Amino acid sequence: MVEKGFSLISSFKYVLIMTLAQLPGYFTAAWFIEKIGRKFVLVTYLLGTAASAFVFGHADTVTVLLISGIFLSFFNLGAWGALYDYTPEQYPLVIRGTGAGMAAAVGRIGGIFGPLLVGWLLTAGFDFGIIFAIFCFAIVIGVVVVLFFGKETKQLELE
Repeated sequence: MVEKGFSLISSFKYVLIMTLAQLPGYFTAAWFIEKIGRKFVLVTYLLGTAASAFVFGHADTVTVLLISGIFLSFFNLGAWGALYDYTPEQYPLVIRGTGAGMAAAVGRIGGIFGPLLVGWLLTAGFDFGIIFAIFCFAIVIGVVVVLFFGKETKQLELE
């Protein structure tokens, strides 16, 4: 935000405002999971995350920055809540813990290399919009995988 011309003090205020949207995102996703279904909620919240991130990366006014940041926080935490509910249900009982643990480990590896990638791309001269577009593309790949390979587990009795 600072490199885009927003002041540092204001940036902290913006982050606080945007972070407050995480709790409603998490709670609505948890409620919708039982009402609508895990797969639909995960896909919807991931697409909301991708769209919000794209707009956030291209924000040029405080209003656009705040609104897209609020939606980004809302959908991102909701997607994580849905993901942690949905992921273990994709594995048979005998490997459920290992499968969910490995999926979480791969996600953490991405959490390590993601910020490093951002730093590298910035020093290489890439625009914020391009960087956020890369992350949006990665999220859309995840959506496609869930759509085609994920099983809906709503109201299914798991072994």
